[in-house]
Amino acid sequence: MTKLPPMIDGKAIYDETFKEKVMRLQSEDFKTLYENEYSRIEKMEGGFDAKKNRPVPYRFQVLFDFMKDGESVLDVGCNDGYLGYLINENFPNVEFNGVDISEKAVKQCEGNVDGNFKQLDIEDGKIDGFYDKVFLFEILEHLKKPEDVLRKCFAAVRPGGRLFFTVPIEKNVRWYTHLHEFDYVKVLELCEGVSDKFFVYRIPKMFEKEGYKLFFVEVVKK
Repeated sequence: MTKLPPMIDGKAIYDETFKEKVMRLQSEDFKTLYENEYSRIEKMEGGFDAKKNRPVPYRFQVLFDFMKDGESVLDVGCNDGYLGYLINENFPNVEFNGVDISEKAVKQCEGNVDGNFKQLDIEDGKIDGFYDKVFLFEILEHLKKPEDVLRKCFAAVRPGGRLFFTVPIEKNVRWYTHLHEFDYVKVLELCEGVSDKFFVYRIPKMFEKEGYKLFFVEVVKK
């Protein structure tokens, strides 16, 4: 079991190099790792609540420009359901679906969000159904084989639909479970592995004043 690193001002402190960390995490049981992380946050924050008064991340604000009411969407790595809650509020006729590796996260979503949720390890599990839009927000950098997961998720997009994902811009946003760093070339390689029509934007993680922290990517299914 991984011992969580000490936290200072919300940033993990490492004594190991990025390469050493990746080699160690490759052998970890990720389900246990993330259940431990949810338990830590739950204890620290007194429980999850998607309905808490908290800022709307800039990536969600950008996403809403692409949303249409009445669609079916899948959020891969749905976390505590905050995106689902916001979609419920702004697009009440969207059918929201979410999967997460953590059973704790799924239970939290079921209590906060009008939607369908399932515990799923996206690297090993199968996606059921097809969707107008599929989301992977800050997910791929945590996965052992992000290119395989992207192909799997893109296969679940209906013709004419979209897959949206975000990844940190190289070293701007690091967390202790990141297995990959992405520059523009790596993002292009990911996209070219699934489609010849995609758009890459640079956006802040939370607010415009932050400066660019994420690649926000739209991949089109013909």
